[in-house]
Amino acid sequence: MAIYAMSDIHGMYEPFIRRIKQLNNLESVKAGKDKLILLGDYIDIGNNSFKVLKTIYELQKEVGADNMIVLMGNHDKRFIDFLTNNFDDWISESENLCMVKSFISAQQTRELCYKV
Repeated sequence: MAIYAMSDIHGMYEPFIRRIKQLNNLESVKAGKDKLILLGDYIDIGNNSFKVLKTIYELQKEVGADNMIVLMGNHDKRFIDFLTNNFDDWISESENLCMVKSFISAQQTRELCYKV
């Protein structure tokens, strides 16, 4: 059994997909012969946080949650904190605003900035 581990994707979709394609055989993960473990920090920094999360979700559905383990990193935790209670503090940091843009439209982003 091979165990593949990956971390710190940080919204960088293209490098993430390249690494997934480099796995010897994704079918062996799907069959339960190998495991894929994602260690967190899927969002932030890059411009495609939403696309990365969506791909991880779809990939885990395809190969099965027992075969692909997805853990939460500190950047992911901060985003959940933003969603649940700390919007004003969180959005005031400019790098966080870039990440939000991958989830919502430009118009919605402008509206958020106006409120802050």
